[in-house]
Amino acid sequence: TQLAVTAKEDKLCLYINDTEILDENKSVIQFTNFDCATWIGATPPGSPVGEYMRGLSGIKGETDLDYRPFGGEVTYNPNRTNGSARRLLSDYLGNTTTSVVPDTFTAPVSFPSTLTTYRLYPGGPSYTIPNFNHTYGSTIHDQTIGPDVLTNPLGVYHGTADLTFANNVTFSGILINPLSTDSIQLNGTNIVASAPLIPLDTETTTYAQIPVLSVGRDFLVGNHANVKIEGMVVSGLNFHIGSGSRELDFTGKVASQKIDFQTETNWANLMVKNWIYELREFYGQTAISHFPEWMETKRSLSYEPSINFHASPENIRYHWPDWSVPIFTTNADGKLDWKILRIIESN
Repeated sequence: TQLAVTAKEDKLCLYINDTEILDENKSVIQFTNFDCATWIGATPPGSPVGEYMRGLSGIKGETDLDYRPFGGEVTYNPNRTNGSARRLLSDYLGNTTTSVVPDTFTAPVSFPSTLTTYRLYPGGPSYTIPNFNHTYGSTIHDQTIGPDVLTNPLGVYHGTADLTFANNVTFSGILINPLSTDSIQLNGTNIVASAPLIPLDTETTTYAQIPVLSVGRDFLVGNHANVKIEGMVVSGLNFHIGSGSRELDFTGKVASQKIDFQTETNWANLMVKNWIYELREFYGQTAISHFPEWMETKRSLSYEPSINFHASPENIRYHWPDWSVPIFTTNADGKLDWKILRIIESN
């Protein structure tokens, strides 16, 4: 898009792409906002957002440290992504983009109405699935929870009310809170959640992983939480990350109707005119090369992200089981394949 303003006798004319769209007396157009910045030239820097994203790409090119909000190929819905956002992705961030119109939303899973027992294989022992609320309470802290090889080898739990993880909680297992009115909240620091790896073949090169945390309504990361998740999270309604100084390191996938990221507080408190002022000051100096570095120096806005999502390892396959049947089933000849790990002799 090209924009030009010309003076013609006593009038100012505004052109967009060679088409005149405004013809007014000179006295009509006045500048009353002295915080605004006017750029004239063939390659104006654009908005502070655009310059910030361009700076993140510049840092990556110089240091190989990738702090861009999207580090790889981005698939977007053209009906929900405007031209400005697409240009940010392709021109400023350097992402490869693909346009795909998604199918009508359907829930990827359905929550079980009852969840009491499970089996690993046909004919094997039946394991009782503990009620998480009854065992640990609705708010837990300073706990390490994981599988029990004798009574609960996958570490499966079900919830019957809202659950809150406070400080110092390590959970290794599968937690399903199926009610459509319930939520799982991660509100503390030093919270780690991961799901067990289930081998899919005797060579154990490919694994299945059941979602580590599943909830019928909302999954919430609190304003000041510090969380690490490895696996898949399923939320029946909303996957929400609060504002504040929260930190999230997530490796896996999210399945949710809605995803809501709140702006970090110290970023949200900075007004638009402050961004415009800092951009103008940045362009008036040469000591600092990239706008994100300038904003960190002048406004203490770190350009290292506090929320990080990483792709799942290629040898992981996510699985949503039918809990009424065993996890492992027989092969084509009606048999189970076994791999002996050890032999224990006893009297």
